[in-house]
Amino acid sequence: MAYERIILDIETTNLLEPMIDFTKRPLALKPDAKLWCIAVKCIDTNNSFVMIPPEILEEIEQGKYQDTPEIEEEYSKITVVPLTKDRLDKMFSNIVKTFIGHNVIKFDLPALKLFGLLDYHIGYPYYEELNNSFKTETTINGKEIDICDTLVLSKLLNADRFGGHSLKNFGKNNGLEKMEFEKFDSFSKHMVVYCLRDVNVNHDAYNVLIDEKGDYEGWDKPYTMEAKLADLVLKQELFGFEYDLELSAKNKVELDKLLEDRYNTVTPNIPPKPLNIGEAKQWTPPKVKFSKSSNSISSHMKKFLEKIGAEYNPFTNKYTFEGKEYDLYYDGPVKETLPASIKDLAHLKGYLISLGWVPSQWNIRDLTRDSKKKIISKDKFLATVDRYVEDTFEGPFKELRLKELELNLKKTTPEKLKEFLIGQYNDKRIKPIRVPTTPPFRVGATKDLCPNLEALAQNGTIPFVKDMVEYFTYTHRRNSISGGIDEETGEPSKGFESYIREDGRVSTPVDSNSTNTSRMSHKNICNIPRASSLYGDKMRSLFMCGSDYIQYGMDFSSLTSSEL
Repeated sequence: MAYERIILDIETTNLLEPMIDFTKRPLALKPDAKLWCIAVKCIDTNNSFVMIPPEILEEIEQGKYQDTPEIEEEYSKITVVPLTKDRLDKMFSNIVKTFIGHNVIKFDLPALKLFGLLDYHIGYPYYEELNNSFKTETTINGKEIDICDTLVLSKLLNADRFGGHSLKNFGKNNGLEKMEFEKFDSFSKHMVVYCLRDVNVNHDAYNVLIDEKGDYEGWDKPYTMEAKLADLVLKQELFGFEYDLELSAKNKVELDKLLEDRYNTVTPNIPPKPLNIGEAKQWTPPKVKFSKSSNSISSHMKKFLEKIGAEYNPFTNKYTFEGKEYDLYYDGPVKETLPASIKDLAHLKGYLISLGWVPSQWNIRDLTRDSKKKIISKDKFLATVDRYVEDTFEGPFKELRLKELELNLKKTTPEKLKEFLIGQYNDKRIKPIRVPTTPPFRVGATKDLCPNLEALAQNGTIPFVKDMVEYFTYTHRRNSISGGIDEETGEPSKGFESYIREDGRVSTPVDSNSTNTSRMSHKNICNIPRASSLYGDKMRSLFMCGSDYIQYGMDFSSLTSSEL
């Protein structure tokens, strides 16, 4: 039974981190964490089998875990063997030279280690000129073994791979697709079939990637580097960062006071907001105001007066609202404006534009995709276009939006704007249709204040700009701590406190080589403001290194540009 290359996949109750008891040192799994099965395919013999815990195999023999006829048939074709540590030991000690899997460095290997089934080490790249002393061998149970993580290799070979790096995407492109399955909290034969299918899909992905890699040996060292980096960032994530919950509570109290002060300073400077069509309808009396049958006001009119808090005088057939008297048969809105608020960004930005602000940048939206950047149906696209056209012609950004779209202000009607946008849609190959939405106060990668807005603040044209920007900055800081909706971007955030673990630390996950420029991207905890920015020192102080340690921070200036 001599085979050198195996592809392996495991199924467990959950992802890695939710299974871990972080109160234990060293880290251990929670009691309810279960390893359901391990699927293995031997590339060199084209054989495959699935390892299942002996106690589950016994239950299967007793007639438990019956499934659909289709699944039962597929399961009957699978070679099933007991899952034991001894079996894994023999496989890796005597047979395996290359171990292949998708995301094995950040899931399968650490999970198997925590389940007590194997030990492993991901080696460092060796540089002869440095004569480095780091351990460069990659080993499983002490034996040197090549580990090919196809997720790491896919990102390395083509960081901007069309459709992404998931097995699901490889399956779509290669003709053997992943099965749909989501129930991992208990064992099932369906799960076993699903797991073995993943191994076969992974085999196809491996073949594609090996063809892409070719015979060029220059990929070897970068792969070793990326594999080790994936290993290190996982350890970083699981170790976590100590979080100062006491300071977090103090910061929130302080930020609430700062927000209140800025709100009260800015709001009086903003004029009342004119009603849009929808708002005007809410303040307009119903058509039927009087009931002849009862010789009194109609039920609809009565509800309207109650809703707005108006006082009706049946003797004069008039009502009083906010100090003004209206005839019962008045048909217009009883309000023309609403009180100003710094939170009404469309009105605020429109007012700033009327004072002379010329935005230097625009937020852009793709009308063909939803908030999760997934392509929407044509019907949803048409509805999205209708809303955008209506918002453009009713809102304060009409002139500037049309200018950004390079359309004639005088000649462009709502119908022509709609026609223009729909004309860019192609059913056969949907391309992005990007349109300007709102101008941001902060621009660029560093999120500096819009220079044109800053100039108006400095020359005294808009003296409240500083307080206004501080309000939104403090809002962002507050939301970063405990979550909320960013008032400028509209994006939700969970907040640092939602990521605090049982051990009082926060995980700091990183997706290495995840961007189209091969850079890392952070998850959960990211974009901590620099210490020199507004309230930045208080935000940085939330993250502690613990006693007997000193925390350093560093950054590179324009690193990507320098590399290019």
